[in-house]
Amino acid sequence: MLDKDKTVETAPPTADMPRALTYIHEHFKENPPLSAPTSLLSLDERYFCAKFKEYTGKSYKEYLREVKLKYAKRLILATTLSATEISFGKAETPENLFSVFGETEIGKPDVTFTGKIRII
Repeated sequence: MLDKDKTVETAPPTADMPRALTYIHEHFKENPPLSAPTSLLSLDERYFCAKFKEYTGKSYKEYLREVKLKYAKRLILATTLSATEISFGKAETPENLFSVFGETEIGKPDVTFTGKIRII
């Protein structure tokens, strides 16, 4: 029987976030749904989202997009593949990689994207 005056020590809510980030970086090419890291950590999705944003400053979706975009930028700089080839999976990237970014990251809507990317 537990003594009411004694509290059980638990890890801080963000203690498991490094595990979630590692999972995202290892599986981003598979476009993991939000349920993947929440299942891994046995956390409720809403709770996870709040703690993830508190820990990273970004939502799960924003963070996943950023990981994908940084990977694509590295490929553009390190290979002879074109942005189109990278976008459509010839470099083991998620299918239609740049189409998920839209105006925010690329600067033009998907419809007018011409394959030219300014590396920041």
